[in-house]
This record gives sequence, C-alpha cells and structure tokens, in this order.
Amino acid sequence: MGSILCTEFVDERMAELTAALGHDGTKAIPSKRRLCTRCHKPRGSGHKWCEACREEGKKEYSHDYYQRNSNRKPPAEVSAARRRAVSQRWSKNAA
Repeated sequence: MGSILCTEFVDERMAELTAALGHDGTKAIPSKRRLCTRCHKPRGSGHKWCEACREEGKKEYSHDYYQRNSNRKPPAEVSAARRRAVSQRWSKNAA
C-alpha cells in the first residue's frame, strides 16, 4: 500500500491514464471570469462582449432592441400622418 501512495514508484499504465485524462493531481478551480457572448473568450469586467466584439455586439443589440420594441404604424395611419404634415406645411396660414 505504501508503494501506491509513494511518488517514487508509478506504474506506467497509471502514468498513461493520468496523461490521457489530463489530471495533474491538483483540483481545478472553477473560473469566475465570464465569457464573451459572441466569441466565448474572456471579456472585461462589466462588459457583455470582449474588446474585439464590442462594436459589432452593440450594433447587433441595438438592431434587435429596435426590432423587439418598435411599434409599427399601419399604412393607413402613416398616410394620414403624412397628409396632415403636408397640409400644414402648405397651408396659407403657415408662416
């Protein structure tokens, strides 16, 4: 039993198994760093995207936000609003 716990003697098969599984004997500490939502690389603190993806990420987010939150007017309402604006612009009372 002592030979198993001793680091001087390690069976070749055990060394191969350890190498294959990627165990180095230390317990892995979970990373607290968050990853970029676009490229999955570490990002800066307080940011949603990494430095390389930040500009494109902002553009995509703005486009998606507009698509989700915009209230489109029906064509008849748009036409009525345009007619009112044109009539106000061309009315004789407008200064």
